[in-house]
Amino acid sequence: MERVNECEVLSHVLGKSLPCQCTAPKITPSPKITPSFIDDESPRGCLIAHTALTLIEVQRVANYFKKPLHRVVKLNKPKESPDMSPDELWNVVLASSLLHDIGKLADQYVERSKVSTRLEHHKLSAIKAYGALSEIFHEYIATVAALAILYHHEALDWRSLESKILAFSYLHETFTLTKSIYYTINKERLEAFRGNLGEALKLLREGGMIEEGQYELLLRALERALQGLSDNRPQKVGEIISVSRAKSTNFIVPAFFLYRVLYLADNRAASARSRYWLDSLRRVTWKDVEVVAEQIHRALTQRRYYIGLSAIPLLKS
Repeated sequence: MERVNECEVLSHVLGKSLPCQCTAPKITPSPKITPSFIDDESPRGCLIAHTALTLIEVQRVANYFKKPLHRVVKLNKPKESPDMSPDELWNVVLASSLLHDIGKLADQYVERSKVSTRLEHHKLSAIKAYGALSEIFHEYIATVAALAILYHHEALDWRSLESKILAFSYLHETFTLTKSIYYTINKERLEAFRGNLGEALKLLREGGMIEEGQYELLLRALERALQGLSDNRPQKVGEIISVSRAKSTNFIVPAFFLYRVLYLADNRAASARSRYWLDSLRRVTWKDVEVVAEQIHRALTQRRYYIGLSAIPLLKS
């Protein structure tokens, strides 16, 4: 069957196709499927390809953000946190992009049509990313990375602030909610993801898109995160990150910077799923400025298809 767009784009970039369980237009039901998004309650896309494409997009913007990120972290980190070079910090960005959607492996995300409670995958991703990265990096930078992953879905999180009188109510709800995140993981899906993403990382290394040291680091981060997921243990965001840290400038300033890089790379990778922007632009009535503004606002407030305007992929000249 025809492969999904994300797989086709990744195959073009790598010059080689990867084995996976994804087909188009809808993924064939299988315990091994690893969808990257859900559309009309059906699993779509390929999380393996999306994750690899996000890593590639992170590397493409490295020259723009590596040094500024280093300055932001250096100015805001606590004194007890060790210094890191720009290259070391960029490895944190790579590891964050690798794990930013790890929560999508949960049965409650893949089989959304069969469950009554929606899994907020970015919260589960942040929890498991923190567990993995805190074993590799200092606790401070692991917390910063987890916050960036937690915030990387503007469409889901920031819109909720519109209905809140105080921003703190959102933070309180996110970090101290008494309800735990319950999930289960299909072992076949987890193993399929581990094996196929591992193959993608090999090709990224062979193609010079990541260095040998980065390849080894990403494998370690992936293995630790998947081990954390496999325990199926209910957790709360507030058990990992306290609300006081989420409000502290030491943490939130670098987290927002890292979040912005992650958000940009994530959405540029997600644009491989379709011709969304080209098709949307053709529907705009450009003669009337007020109508244009209204149409753009309507497009950006559709939860289902939200992609930030600043995330439109750069065109080659």
